[in-house]
Amino acid sequence: MTAHSLGRDLPSSQKEFPAIGRATVRAPGVCGELAQGMLEQHYFLVTCPIDFYARVSVELYENGAGIQSPDNCPKSLQALEATLDFLGRRCLGARLTVSNPMPRSKGLGSSSADVAATIAATGLALGRELTPEQVAEIALTVEP
Repeated sequence: MTAHSLGRDLPSSQKEFPAIGRATVRAPGVCGELAQGMLEQHYFLVTCPIDFYARVSVELYENGAGIQSPDNCPKSLQALEATLDFLGRRCLGARLTVSNPMPRSKGLGSSSADVAATIAATGLALGRELTPEQVAEIALTVEP
């Protein structure tokens, strides 16, 4: 894990600062797109979820010192930051944990699952259940 500084050094132990919220969310991978396009002025996408899940945990801290995240999940870090921005809480510190058994770059939607789970977990850690539309809006800033 790497500490991503937001202007101050991340404390060696977040235990100095009690978490103000935590949440864990799972999101499935997919087996390709079955159909996509526009219908009656609305874009749509139909996918087939598979029994592989990204599991993301978010802990939030008032210290605002930085975000600790896995080095191999830059999109999850972007999603966490974008969600904090969306909710007006960018000053918070965080610890992000991502577990995803899906192979990368195989068309299974592994990074999309990471991003969606990160957005939902960040919202829940702040006591907010984001709507699917809000999750999509934030996700599109990370994965257009």
